[in-house]
Amino acid sequence: MSSALNYILAKAIVVSQPGTTAYAEELGRMTWLSYPVIVLPSTVMLFGAIIYMFRQIGKLTGQSLEDFILQ
Repeated sequence: MSSALNYILAKAIVVSQPGTTAYAEELGRMTWLSYPVIVLPSTVMLFGAIIYMFRQIGKLTGQSLEDFILQ
């Protein structure tokens, strides 16, 4: 997912020829935009996967999340 979002972001923002000032500015803008466009969705998906994993473990073992964390 991260690589696909990064590719789409690069295709949308970087349009100038390499070596120009406009190219450097576009790379800077792409780097700045990568945080809300790539990092935040990836983090949300990671937390969702962790929560899903602990819920499935809880269903299989019959124990709560607190039992896994505290012991």
